[in-house]
Amino acid sequence: MSQTLILGTAQWGLDYGITNASGRVTDVELRAVIRVANDLGINCLDTAPGYGDAESRIGMLAPEFLVQSKVQASGIVGDSIHDQVRKSLGRLRRSHIWRVLVHDWPSLDAKSARSAIEELADLRSGGVVGQIGVSVYETQDLQLLLELDLPIDVVQVPMSILDQRLLNCVELSELREQGASIQARSIFLQGVMLDQSRLSRHSSHIDVVRLHEGLDGIDVDPVTAAVSFVRSVDAIDEVVAGFTNQSELEAFWSAWTKVLVHHDWAKWASRDEELLDPRRWD
Repeated sequence: MSQTLILGTAQWGLDYGITNASGRVTDVELRAVIRVANDLGINCLDTAPGYGDAESRIGMLAPEFLVQSKVQASGIVGDSIHDQVRKSLGRLRRSHIWRVLVHDWPSLDAKSARSAIEELADLRSGGVVGQIGVSVYETQDLQLLLELDLPIDVVQVPMSILDQRLLNCVELSELREQGASIQARSIFLQGVMLDQSRLSRHSSHIDVVRLHEGLDGIDVDPVTAAVSFVRSVDAIDEVVAGFTNQSELEAFWSAWTKVLVHHDWAKWASRDEELLDPRRWD
């Protein structure tokens, strides 16, 4: 199936990821990643104001990319969603942005949720934002979206071999039928799936260890497994993945473009939300 790969940029502005031993991406590595992405025809980025100085670096080093950024709709003091988008545009050095998602959708009540989407829809109508959407964690987040019947273009969801909670979610299917693109993030569970050296307590979790032992048993590396799984999900239209250097991107692209591994991935799904939900991590 055809899916779009979107480069995540959390590592561009932060020391992000359990397996990220090198910290925030250097200018040299960032330019190399951008060059390789251009060569491969990858032209979309996922970012957020909360990703350190990622937006500013995109503005300086990657002006040719389509950009998807995010806004906070709860606990705002002073900055409306319009103000947040305007500031993001300033950092990105552009007058128009491809997409804006509500980053904190799960924390909103119905009134705040409706207000946030209405503000974004206004920006979309004015041509400042091309598409709008939300980032979610759980089924109840999707239920709110459907209950309010809001006009969104994209829904970003966590999806990995370990986290298959939304895999057969009826609400997700309904949103897709209504025309929303479904975008998978955290396909490596923020690096946990790649941490075979068990550098963090999450990587020593019984379900993660079981997955690694299972992949060893079928002689499949975690990157190939993660890519094969997410590309097998018909409901997924787009995939967000971040890289700290050129080699990581090239290795991922090799897995992305080669013949996929077919396997019963369902048997390695975890049901432990303390593992699956990064909001619960210490």
